[in-house]
Amino acid sequence: MANRQTRRRNKKKEEVVETTNTSPDILNKIIIGLIVICVLGLFYLLTIYITNKHSDKDTKEETETSDVSINYDEILIGRAFSMSDEDYIVVLYDSSNNEISTTYSGLISTYKAKEDHLPIYTVNMNNSLNKSYSTTDASNTSPTKASELKVNGPTLIRITNGSLVDYVEGEESITNYLS
Repeated sequence: MANRQTRRRNKKKEEVVETTNTSPDILNKIIIGLIVICVLGLFYLLTIYITNKHSDKDTKEETETSDVSINYDEILIGRAFSMSDEDYIVVLYDSSNNEISTTYSGLISTYKAKEDHLPIYTVNMNNSLNKSYSTTDASNTSPTKASELKVNGPTLIRITNGSLVDYVEGEESITNYLS
């Protein structure tokens, strides 16, 4: 009988040990689950708060809209010899210089106001895609294609049927040509 009681006690001890071992595991899992749910809930509430805060600003503030226009007259230098017109003029200058930009904008506007004018395109030499064609050395005054262009300062070229017809450098010369 003593053996039997000893076995029962040992069996009860094992059950107690098992239940105490499983209880903390379940309790830990529940706590971790609650923490994860709380963190996700906090992120959700924070997202709603931020979204509503920004949408309130959008409705309160008047947004200014401006008309978007595409300038078909400004091209990249790589297209200088390949425009669809048969006969046209390309003016190359650095538009970051306000004085030069104002001068050439006025010249081009005046030229376009003439009745019998050729299509005229501009190339902004300040554009990073055009800078490789700019040089401080002598210009190439007889290029046969756009990749051969080397420009030193304001330049006007006239293209007829994909070939260079006129090459003019300098503000005064360009002004005279467009007059």
